[in-house]
Amino acid sequence: MSHVEKLSRDEVRRRIGLAPTDNQRSGKTWRDGLITARELQTKQFKSVRIILPALIPEGVTILAGKPRSGNRGSCSMFASP
Repeated sequence: MSHVEKLSRDEVRRRIGLAPTDNQRSGKTWRDGLITARELQTKQFKSVRIILPALIPEGVTILAGKPRSGNRGSCSMFASP
């Protein structure tokens, strides 16, 4: 019979690379990257590049709707030259 080692949840996460090891901890938390609403209002962003004029900006665009409402046809129309 083989020996089965019981590991804590944190140890399993550390071993498979989902948790930082002790020498990787930086002391930062998720709150360190937050900005206030005021900072967001005054932040300067790069201009958006438009792929399909007045319709699709560069990046992720989700075309969603009820089944059989023309989603596939619309996508085919956008993709055709």
